[in-house]
Formats: sequence, structure tokens, C-alpha cells
Amino acid sequence: MPRATFSDALVSYQKSKDIKRNIGSVYVDATTTSLRDLDRTLVRLAIVFGVNRTNVECRLRDLELLQDHRNASTHHISQLLMEK
Repeated sequence: MPRATFSDALVSYQKSKDIKRNIGSVYVDATTTSLRDLDRTLVRLAIVFGVNRTNVECRLRDLELLQDHRNASTHHISQLLMEK
């Protein structure tokens, strides 16, 4: 999945779904809507490239196109232990 081809496919999908924010990248947080949109994006790109959803998510991360805020409020265990 070359960067340019992958980015083009992502933008094309976003435009087809009338997404106007964060074009060319994927924002996800813990909300139901955001998770649903991420899943739909992963499925679509997986079909386009003939790979599985995990491959697509990894490629989004590799290309720094995934803004993942699902665990933004989660602390590392060391931080939790230091608070006690």
C-alpha cells in the first residue's frame, strides 16, 4: 500500500461519504459514532487493497494518518501507582 495510493483512496472514500473535516486523515475517539466511522473506513480500505482491517489500521498508523484518541484519558500503570 504505497503512501500516495493509500492517501488517495482514503481521501476518495472520505469525499464519497461527504466528510469535510480531517480530510486525508482519520480521527477516532471513544464515541460510538467515531468508532463506527473508523470501522467503516477500515472495511472500505481493506476491500480496496485486498487486505484485512488490521493491516489498514497499521498502515494508517505508519503513515501518521490516524489520530487515535480512544484511550486519551487512560493513564499508564506507572502513573496510577505513583498517585497512591
